Amino acid sequence: MFEASFFDRHSLINYQLFRAMKTLPQTTLSINALSRATGLSYSQTYTAFQTVLVQLNKMIPAETIDEANFAQFLGNVTINQYRFALLKESLPFVFFDDVFKNPHPDFHTFKEVHQTSVSTLRRRITPFRDYLADNGVNLNSTTWAIEGDELHIRLAMFTFFMLAYRGAGWPFSGEEEKQAKTLLTVINQTDPDFLLMPVEPMSKEALVVLAIQLMRIKQGHPLLPNRRMQLLFSGHEDLPDLIFTSEQFPNLSDSQLKAEKQFYYFMTVTRQPQKIDRQLLTHFGETDNLVNRFVTGLVDHLNDQLKKTDRQPIAESQVMIANLYRLSFNEYVLNGRFSQRLDFAQSLYDEADSSTLATAIQRYLKQIPKSMPESVFADFPDQFISGLYLLVSDNYPELNHDMQMIVNVLIEHDSFAKRDLLDFLNDLGFIRVVPPVEAVKPDLIITSITKPKRVIPRLGHPFDPTTPLITWMPEPTDLDYFHLYQRLKQLQRQHRSTARS
Repeated sequence: MFEASFFDRHSLINYQLFRAMKTLPQTTLSINALSRATGLSYSQTYTAFQTVLVQLNKMIPAETIDEANFAQFLGNVTINQYRFALLKESLPFVFFDDVFKNPHPDFHTFKEVHQTSVSTLRRRITPFRDYLADNGVNLNSTTWAIEGDELHIRLAMFTFFMLAYRGAGWPFSGEEEKQAKTLLTVINQTDPDFLLMPVEPMSKEALVVLAIQLMRIKQGHPLLPNRRMQLLFSGHEDLPDLIFTSEQFPNLSDSQLKAEKQFYYFMTVTRQPQKIDRQLLTHFGETDNLVNRFVTGLVDHLNDQLKKTDRQPIAESQVMIANLYRLSFNEYVLNGRFSQRLDFAQSLYDEADSSTLATAIQRYLKQIPKSMPESVFADFPDQFISGLYLLVSDNYPELNHDMQMIVNVLIEHDSFAKRDLLDFLNDLGFIRVVPPVEAVKPDLIITSITKPKRVIPRLGHPFDPTTPLITWMPEPTDLDYFHLYQRLKQLQRQHRSTARS
């Protein structure tokens, strides 16, 4: 979780509690209910609840919020807004927010303004500083400025600002936002080309990418051409210059302008707009190159493990193939080590550490001959395996049974409610619905039958009283499905923990 690098223990508890306050039905909001939902003790829950009330009063100063009326104001503050309010009170977050924006951070002034010591600041920033170091970005021990390969620095900034300011406004100044929008408008007027589609409406993601690029150029940190990145531009050397001209950037050399233009195109791949999937399939799939050989070899290897699944739909899964091209190319350019939002999806890494499907991916990487250029992928960190796992897992449920929860559905009568529930469950890659009459012990039973003793005769396996049982209403609402999904994810985490132990 991104916030874990910046929140102290109390902030994490407050954040956890506020999320529970937002998701539980307002009619059942009580300290006891919140304690059960969060797993906190009653005293911890009560203390955190009082702190949340104080923070809500700060965020909505025109109102007086207390224990009696707080529920009516919860709709005024989103989870992301509350999360960002906590971040702004976090010393390490404020530090890195300043360091990324300021090319010459004044550490001593920062220390005095925030009334902290050198030792305290060093300790508090260690988690995120270590994360950056693992991804090729360091802090200068004397000046505290960020150092490293420029491409890695920009991706670290992109990850930081997109996650920190998620649902919480613009990271930079109003003038920088205006400049980014003006230049993106110019880019959007260029005729569509390879990797170039109008960004309409203007997304925050596209504007942040451009703002970071403009900021780093202004601070005197332009890029130089990346050799590995040229694989993307082979056959497309005459792409439009967009805004990257000597008129717009008179202080940049021709090679720097070329590198900045290529970075902008490269980031259209990183941002994963689906509009360019067809272009990626054509560009990588119709020539002999190490990315195509790697992806084709991986899919063939996984298909060879299948015994029941039809391979043809997988081979024709263009979204999966395009995303595998995208991930593999990005990893190749950045040598398998760079900051990305996926890094903070810890449950994904846990799953990829232990699943049969992830093991099959690892076997493929190990068997690539060292003499082949694509063997470079075998040297990349475990995060690469996690990324591959995420992209292929929905297409290979047969190879991922050990990470799926087995669910029995016991609805007394065939109905639209039963059909909709089964459709919902079957669309979740981590769920395997098994008929209750089969002799397979489930991890969960969902039923419209309210008395457990009536459930037992309908099962094809011995009834285990410890198996969670969820009662399903005959006319469920969207909120019922939302709460079911939350419960399923909670049980999934428990299931994975048991599988790994």
